Amino acid sequence: MQLNSRMGVRAKLLVLAGLLAPKNRYDALVLGEFALQYAPILRFVAALTRSVFIVDWFVGLHETRVVDPGNSPRGVKPALYRAADKFAARFAHVLLTDTFPRAKMLDSLRSRADATLVLPVGSPEWAQPTRQALERRPLKLLYYGNYVPLHGIDVILAALASCRDAGHRLQLTLVGNSPRRAAAEFLVESLGLQRVCQFLDAVPEPDLAPVIAEHDVVLGIFGTSEKAATVIANKVWQGLSSGRPVVTRESAALALLRPVTGDALIEIRMDESPTEALVEVLATLDREGLPKPSVDISTQLEALVEAAFDDVLRNVAQKIDQHEAFSTGRRKACRKR
Repeated sequence: MQLNSRMGVRAKLLVLAGLLAPKNRYDALVLGEFALQYAPILRFVAALTRSVFIVDWFVGLHETRVVDPGNSPRGVKPALYRAADKFAARFAHVLLTDTFPRAKMLDSLRSRADATLVLPVGSPEWAQPTRQALERRPLKLLYYGNYVPLHGIDVILAALASCRDAGHRLQLTLVGNSPRRAAAEFLVESLGLQRVCQFLDAVPEPDLAPVIAEHDVVLGIFGTSEKAATVIANKVWQGLSSGRPVVTRESAALALLRPVTGDALIEIRMDESPTEALVEVLATLDREGLPKPSVDISTQLEALVEAAFDDVLRNVAQKIDQHEAFSTGRRKACRKR
């Protein structure tokens, strides 16, 4: 069901669907990403239809609409976002997220003994290895995404300025649109980086493939929020699968990738000065050249994701069987009374 109208109409349609649907018509109802505000309604519909309630909790409302853009945490809306996030985590029969640190965080909110299932994001089909990055001078760095604090654009630009002052030849391309881009452009001018920075408008995601191919290194995220410390950004997956070294902030979430990526995944420490740590990494890459992966990282990353999908599907199927058996048992008990 596609619900593109106002929230009140969507809510009524969801409830109506539950009231009209035959019991046991659905094995499971899935609440998709960016829809956690509908968790109470869909949980009610799941109860009406005796369905397993599955929640995609890859992204929380509060962190996306308040923390990421740096908005004030006070007020009614932030409180409602937090409440929706917690309700979805607490009352889902099956809860999905993308990294083990986030699963641990969500498990602390659960009212059930079931552990949160981890389903890595992985890379889209367009993110495939291209020709090996050239040993170009200047070294070409790529940033893409919006300009919210999660990405740490201030850290990136400060590091680039320090590298320039130390005589390193680097160029940075920034791809993306958002109201905050103007602030990034102003910072580039303030630091005198106009000659080594190029801003490009956002492109459709599949069109990122040739853009990545034209660069030597993909830059990940360098924010300091809890989300930044527990996620694996899409561009980390995409850069690695495209055969490019990726530089990003350290994170326990990246433990999933380290056995596969080797030297291609370069993490900077965040406990002291992330800017200085990034300067050191970029200077080393400029001085010593790019790491050369000895394995097909793209294939191994895909195998990792496929194995995780298989494991999640087994767990979901088991939960559906358990839920059906429980519902059947309750109905039989009610008939005997």
